[in-house]
Amino acid sequence: MSNGPTDTSPYAQSPFGQNPPAQRPTELYAPGQDAAGQAWEQPTFTEREEQPVVWGQVVVPGENGLVVAPPTAQEQQLMLLRRLIFPIALVLAVVTGHWFTVVVLALVVTGSLRRQLAMSRRHRLQLAPTLR
Repeated sequence: MSNGPTDTSPYAQSPFGQNPPAQRPTELYAPGQDAAGQAWEQPTFTEREEQPVVWGQVVVPGENGLVVAPPTAQEQQLMLLRRLIFPIALVLAVVTGHWFTVVVLALVVTGSLRRQLAMSRRHRLQLAPTLR
């Protein structure tokens, strides 16, 4: 004469009043088999596959490539300035207390420097075919 369920499984009664469905796998596979029942085997590495013979011109890295000039002194200075903008802006923001103004100014200057550097890089790459 019990008032509750007689099933002693952990899923006999959920806190929400409904019994969950049975938790069983639908299909069982042997270890190493897929759904089609095919077993996977470790390939042997003793056999050497024949590589196809390659015919034609061989491309050697570094030869016949573009010769690009190194960055100019002005470009190197702009790269250095671009790297130092945010540390300088952080110091200025702490010293002056004008965080918003300094951060916006740093973002504008960084964007301008990025654009200038991109234009100079593009110019160097356009001159590359003439440097051979």
